[in-house]
Amino acid sequence: MIGWDICYTGSIERAVGTKSFRFDKPDELEFSPGQFAFFTIPAPTGERMRHHFTISASPTEPFVEFTTRMTGSPYKSVLERMQPTCAVRMEGVAGRFTPDESMSKVLFLAGGIGITPGRSSVRWAADTGSELDIAVVYANRDEEAIAFRDELDELSGPRLKVVHVLEEPGEGWTGPAGRVSADIVREQVPDWAERHVFVSGPPAMVQAIETMLKDEVGVSKDLLSVEHFTGY
Repeated sequence: MIGWDICYTGSIERAVGTKSFRFDKPDELEFSPGQFAFFTIPAPTGERMRHHFTISASPTEPFVEFTTRMTGSPYKSVLERMQPTCAVRMEGVAGRFTPDESMSKVLFLAGGIGITPGRSSVRWAADTGSELDIAVVYANRDEEAIAFRDELDELSGPRLKVVHVLEEPGEGWTGPAGRVSADIVREQVPDWAERHVFVSGPPAMVQAIETMLKDEVGVSKDLLSVEHFTGY
């Protein structure tokens, strides 16, 4: 398995309970937006701990980054206490959860930490001047849980539409509320039939949305990609 020894440089808080962990990018590293990799970190006991994460950074950025919910798991507990070090191993870059040249329009339907492949693709499209038309429907519990909110909203424009859906909206919220439904998809992305749809997030949410898209909206299986974020 091809791998690189990379240096951890620090973390960034993206939302309540969500952090990005950033590393120096090897010169020879190549990846596509939305791909994942395995990251092995040193534990205080001298052991090595390994976990896979979507690379939330874009290939256009001069660093490697993954973003995760801080759940208190053994791996994440060590990760949160880790000081800058070059004793991190990255390997196994893979995955097909990424727009390809045949797609002119895409829809990312994400829940929680499932936004990471979408963020990578949005940043890549903005940096490269891509003509890809992107719509993002991003579901969270409340406003404090929205990762990358400022960046996504700032990048919104003719080729990027971002819709936030909150299950527990606070006072003054004017956007869609509740769980992502067929009506929300149709209303917020009226040209959904022209888009390849990428669905990512917690397994139960992904399964429910996949069923809804097929049975209620009418999205073809050929225009649907799903990714279950387990163990996050």
